[in-house]
Amino acid sequence: MNGKKVGWGCLVACLLVGIFLAVISGIIYFMLASRLPAERPAKFSFEINEGGGMNDESMSYSIQNGHVTYEDEYESSELTAEFDFTDAELDYLWQLLRVERFDRIREHDGGDVYDRGGTSQHLSFGDESIDLSDSGSSFIDGDSAKRFYAIEDAVIALAKPYIDEQKQAITVRISDELLSKVDYVQLNDQIIYETGEDEELPAHISVLPGDYVLAIATILPPPINYDYQRLTLTVTANATVLIGGTVDAITVTEE
Repeated sequence: MNGKKVGWGCLVACLLVGIFLAVISGIIYFMLASRLPAERPAKFSFEINEGGGMNDESMSYSIQNGHVTYEDEYESSELTAEFDFTDAELDYLWQLLRVERFDRIREHDGGDVYDRGGTSQHLSFGDESIDLSDSGSSFIDGDSAKRFYAIEDAVIALAKPYIDEQKQAITVRISDELLSKVDYVQLNDQIIYETGEDEELPAHISVLPGDYVLAIATILPPPINYDYQRLTLTVTANATVLIGGTVDAITVTEE
């Protein structure tokens, strides 16, 4: 009889421990789980901004009720592409925000920080608004950073096919007279030719329509040794561009 009492006592104790652990697990889940609505709101906006600091360049994605505006700025160059995400893509993005628990990502003030660029994200729907920043003196806390940047990577991946569709094919040539004197050619932040590297000419690239900063570095005889010129290249359609002229007067013309 005593054995049965001990057995029932152990069973009751195990049940109580199980109930206690289940309650604790539920509390922890409630504290950590995303509180974003399970179903995507009919209207919501999400923005990503990257840049700042010492670099004169920035990139942003603005999603307003499914309409996306992509902006890429480099010094005086401002490039834009606009398109619309499908409902399926918006659903995916919203569920990603929930899975990565966007509303649970935490940040802290790192104190006096100078000339630090970085990334910020903003979500708004209904009366709710959430701002997060990993730039300047704001830092995303520990493990939250992985979730924060997973969201950015997903948006970039979703937008890439739409942006690529709007790009123009450009072929860049350098005249024989100038080629021997050119050290490198850079279009915005992209090196398209550099002496001694693997880049081949003519260079074939795809870029968005707009104005670009074309930087050309040339090697000169002593005592000057080096020259650096910045020109504006306007892209409106598929074209072949010839960089020619002389080191004193470089020209850029369409063929």
